[in-house]
Amino acid sequence: MKKINILFVGNLIVGGAELYLDRLIRTLDRQKFHVTVALLSRYGLKDDMPRDVDLIQVTDNPSSLRTAWKNWVIIFRLADMIRTRNIDIVHTNHLGINSLYAQIAAKILRLPTVETLQHAYNARSRTDDLFIKNSLAHAIRNRLVDRFVAMGEVLFKEVNTLWKIPVPKLFLNKMGVDIERFTPKGTDQRRQLLISIGVEPSCTVLGFIGSPRPVKGLSKVLMLMHHLKFHRHNIMLMVVGIESGHEDYEKQVRNLGIESHVIFCGLRTDMPYVISGMDWYIQATDGPSLGNTTLECMACGKPIATFYASAHEKNLASETCREGINGTLLNLNDVSSEAKRFAHLLQDEEQSHAMGRHSREIVKMEYSQSIHAIRMGQLYELLYKSKC
Repeated sequence: MKKINILFVGNLIVGGAELYLDRLIRTLDRQKFHVTVALLSRYGLKDDMPRDVDLIQVTDNPSSLRTAWKNWVIIFRLADMIRTRNIDIVHTNHLGINSLYAQIAAKILRLPTVETLQHAYNARSRTDDLFIKNSLAHAIRNRLVDRFVAMGEVLFKEVNTLWKIPVPKLFLNKMGVDIERFTPKGTDQRRQLLISIGVEPSCTVLGFIGSPRPVKGLSKVLMLMHHLKFHRHNIMLMVVGIESGHEDYEKQVRNLGIESHVIFCGLRTDMPYVISGMDWYIQATDGPSLGNTTLECMACGKPIATFYASAHEKNLASETCREGINGTLLNLNDVSSEAKRFAHLLQDEEQSHAMGRHSREIVKMEYSQSIHAIRMGQLYELLYKSKC
């Protein structure tokens, strides 16, 4: 039986969209699919990929809206690679110019295309604005993509109504997490991790995982800590993904007077172990829909607290953070009052543990990576049969 040749287009650098792609590549059925990755950056996790995955460096200068006009030659490089490697389906992993190049190359060769929608609409993104507000760009994108994969029910509704992508082009496949790797740990591991980073194990530890980009929302969490310190003295925030000494955030920490309540842990690769040190995980990203780290923390049995600033964000957040069941929602417009309420909730350790158990159950029931990979395989097979 012929294997279906899938071309993924991405960077494979450390980031949410790239980690999703990495996870999908590793869990696809190798008896049915052969995987090629077109790398569009000089930075990649190349050494760690399975040996049967072909990694092709197409360019080491990723395009942006500003440079799109001079990098169009990438289209022909991709088309040549697709032709010579007998690619059957092209799967792009992130809304952007490079994905557009790959989709054009695929359509030149009359191949089906898939695009995974990684996030809800982000008002900070010029690319999001272009494809939503510019009718020509919107029409071109819809014409180039055969199936858009929405990784959550709320996101599915948003891309249908806000992005105006018709339902027949949408494919709902909930984001997956490795529930075998990310599992609840015991109190001994928690204690060991906290001592190793200089945190007293008797503290209540909140966790934040993300990059320094403003969209990830660390500033919101620091403001929350400023208010929480008046209600709980033995509380710490563990910041993972941002190095100590980051000028902007260190300044904010000093201005808020929370130096003794925040520790920056930098980049870590031992995430299940790191998460074991957290009592709660704080999701603060703008447009808080599904996220890799949120699901990983849930799989590790952690309760979730998620910020929202509007009814729309509250709706997005509620897909994973279910009020009173596995966590709580925090209104960004009234941080002082919410901090007082949250501090009261933190006092009830038994309720927090129960919420953490519910987090794990939600992930097991709805967000399994193995199920996600199976469903993606079914979509590829469907598109391949239509191509033939």
